[in-house]
Amino acid sequence: AAHAGSRSVVLELDPAVVRLAEEELGLVLGDDLSVVTGDARLAIRRTEGPVDLVVGDAFGGLAVPWHLATQEFTEEVARRLAPEGVYVLNVIDHGRLAFLRAELATLAAVFPHVAVLGHPGTFDGAEDTSERGGNFVLLASGAPLPLDAVLAANRARGADDDLLEGTALDVFVGDAAVLVDDRAPVDQLLTARP
Repeated sequence: AAHAGSRSVVLELDPAVVRLAEEELGLVLGDDLSVVTGDARLAIRRTEGPVDLVVGDAFGGLAVPWHLATQEFTEEVARRLAPEGVYVLNVIDHGRLAFLRAELATLAAVFPHVAVLGHPGTFDGAEDTSERGGNFVLLASGAPLPLDAVLAANRARGADDDLLEGTALDVFVGDAAVLVDDRAPVDQLLTARP
């Protein structure tokens, strides 16, 4: 509705969720909105590209499923994107933000342009990390990101998120390891204590 004329393909693990959305929420599938069921890691291979936007919003509890957080999956996403396409990823983390840092390092291993939005004060480096965290939006692209437009849209909806990019992002990520298929300890990074 917000982007008339656009076409969306949803990758949904559970066919029952699609049926529920159709039966209870009035979801209408058609040429402008279709669903590919199955694990996103496999289902993305059945989608056509190039695409302008990929939105990653998959969770098993608080964690992104590990196999959707790795460099190999991110490379698969990058192969589907148009040259100026953007990968937007929703991540939840708290405390030391170890998973967030690792996922940002992973995106930066694939994309030359990476940024993250978080609640005000989240990235300030305070020693007391108990209150840090929440929901983060990561952005990645092969082309420069439209960050001024993103921040303006956030302000228009009443959000005053902090944004990290460039050198500030590099400092925040530090020496966080890139998540790969052979080592992606997402759950352990989420529960790591200072």
